[in-house]
Amino acid sequence: DTIVYGTQLILVLSPGEYQWRIRGFNSAYSTSYQTFSFSIEYNTNLENQEMVLKTPEDNIFTNSNSILFSWFELAAAEKYIFSIRDSEGNALVAPIETEECELLFPDDFDLGDLPDGVYTWSVQAKNWFSETTVASRSFTLDRISPSMPVLLLPANEDTLSMGNVTFSWEQQSESIAPLYDSLFVQSSDGNVSIKLRVNSLVETIELEAGEYEWRVQSYDFAGNSSQSSATRNFWIETISK
Repeated sequence: DTIVYGTQLILVLSPGEYQWRIRGFNSAYSTSYQTFSFSIEYNTNLENQEMVLKTPEDNIFTNSNSILFSWFELAAAEKYIFSIRDSEGNALVAPIETEECELLFPDDFDLGDLPDGVYTWSVQAKNWFSETTVASRSFTLDRISPSMPVLLLPANEDTLSMGNVTFSWEQQSESIAPLYDSLFVQSSDGNVSIKLRVNSLVETIELEAGEYEWRVQSYDFAGNSSQSSATRNFWIETISK
């Protein structure tokens, strides 16, 4: 069974007889199932058949040196043509012909020392008299870790009034993949321990009186992480009435 948030689901199916059913539901109620049957006939003409790619997903960011390229099988296909190009459209390797539905880089083909950047890969199915249109996806290779964040405020050993505390810092690197930060704030007595994922360089937190330390670590969407920033200490005083 598959939960679908919408009104359609696309699957790649081999020729044969099928039955599908559907019902609607929410947190409290559900409808009864409606069931339908259909068949898919074997068709040797690939011109009107769609080449559907599986992995990696389109427009992903990755820092992996091992990438599995895979796609769904078409029953009438005799071979698949795989190609990969850089952001300028230059082919990185001669088109690869394979009868399989996956290729593992770098085990199945060699691209040399592949630099970080944006790449497009594509697959086309062929048989003796027809072919599909070319299906393609892009991915970004980024293996460079973000630079260590530089803390701005609160300053080290700063004393603040109880209430909202604004934390701010800088990022020193220009990453290929988008960045986000984790802000860590902890009290000396251990009663407060905060970890927040932050998409800006400023975050405000309401804190009670006490002694605290804070630090920031940067991450990118490719899976790289920076070194943790230096740790700063600060105090929050009780407001006298």
